[in-house]
Amino acid sequence: MIKNIFNQINQIAKHSENISFKVIAEFIVNNFESLDNYTIFDVSKLTNTSASTITRFCKKIGLTGYKSLYWTIQTHKKIVEEQNETPYEEVQCKLTNLINNTVNSAASYSKNRIEKIVNLIYKAKNVYLFGEGNDSFLIELFINWVIKINLKTFYVPDIICQKSYAEIMRNDDIAIVISYSLNNPDYQSMIEKLNAKNINIITITNNDNSQLIKNKNLILKLPLNESINKTNEESYFSVLYYLRIIYYKLIELNKNNFSIDKLCIN
Repeated sequence: MIKNIFNQINQIAKHSENISFKVIAEFIVNNFESLDNYTIFDVSKLTNTSASTITRFCKKIGLTGYKSLYWTIQTHKKIVEEQNETPYEEVQCKLTNLINNTVNSAASYSKNRIEKIVNLIYKAKNVYLFGEGNDSFLIELFINWVIKINLKTFYVPDIICQKSYAEIMRNDDIAIVISYSLNNPDYQSMIEKLNAKNINIITITNNDNSQLIKNKNLILKLPLNESINKTNEESYFSVLYYLRIIYYKLIELNKNNFSIDKLCIN
């Protein structure tokens, strides 16, 4: 997917007849290594375009917006950095083992609760997602997937906007909260408000003993490795697995209403 996105950007930079898109693509190509220093408004100013045009550009290449582009580039740079530090075969072996171990652990943990979680999501009127940092990219991916099955989702990376979700949600909605520790005061406050409204909360976290979690059967646990190794690869792939398996299970519930072509994943 990442390779396909970068190929599209290069093609637009070279051949697009849309001048605005061409200028944006050229800017990304020429400033790829330092793009994380630019906000969407910086890019719009430097390319003489608008933030809405940049958002349309991102959607054209299969992303939901500039934040999604940012995290795609960060993921790519991280992979390249690891490959430069370690021989390719060793990186491939380590990554394969990491993914296999992480997925097996997540699958084992979620086996007896994933059906209930998916059914609650399927029956909910609206699905609100809460998460920040690296989780934003995975949430954007999830939203891109479930758009194809008409799941009504709401997410913005900005924590203030997420707090407003907790104010407007109703008890026929559902929340998916992704937080490794649940120690963020903003998330604690949001969860308390959702609990007071008796809203179902699916919590993807390592802190499964948190007093904030009312329904322990709606927890999808993240591995402990993040706090030990000071890295988040295990948590990253666990979150990715959980969101992906939720998507696959939702497809099963929708299989009588949607064609195979519509469900194809790029």
